[in-house]
Amino acid sequence: MQRRKEQQIANNKQLAKQLLLHRVFHGKTQQEVAKVIDVSFQQYQKLEKCENRIFAEQLMSICKHYKWDIDVICNGEPIMTAREWYENKVPNARAGVHVNYANLLEKFNKIDLNAYNNYIKKGQE
Repeated sequence: MQRRKEQQIANNKQLAKQLLLHRVFHGKTQQEVAKVIDVSFQQYQKLEKCENRIFAEQLMSICKHYKWDIDVICNGEPIMTAREWYENKVPNARAGVHVNYANLLEKFNKIDLNAYNNYIKKGQE
C-alpha cells in the first residue's frame, strides 16, 4: 500500500510540474488553461500546486487544445524538459507569465513540498 501511495504522489508531482512548465513556456495564464477544462482559475491553480489531482480527461483536453505532447507531460523529467527548452527554444513570454528558469525551479520545489504536506503529512494525522 505504501509503494502505491508513493507512486501516486510521484505521478501527481510529475503532472503538476509539467503542466506548470508547459503553461509558462507557452505563455498561457492559469485562467486560460482553466477555461479549457471548465474550472475556475483557483481550481486549476490547485492542480499546478499539487493540492488537487487532475483527471485524465482534463489532461487530455488540455493537451489536445494546446497540442501539447501528452507523453512528455506524463513521462518526461520536468527539470530535464525545462533545461532543454531553456537551452534550445525561446519561451513565449507574456506579461504576468513568469519564464525565469530559477523561478521555475523554485516553483518545482514548492510543488514537492505541497505534495508532501497534502498527501503524506495529512495521511499521518
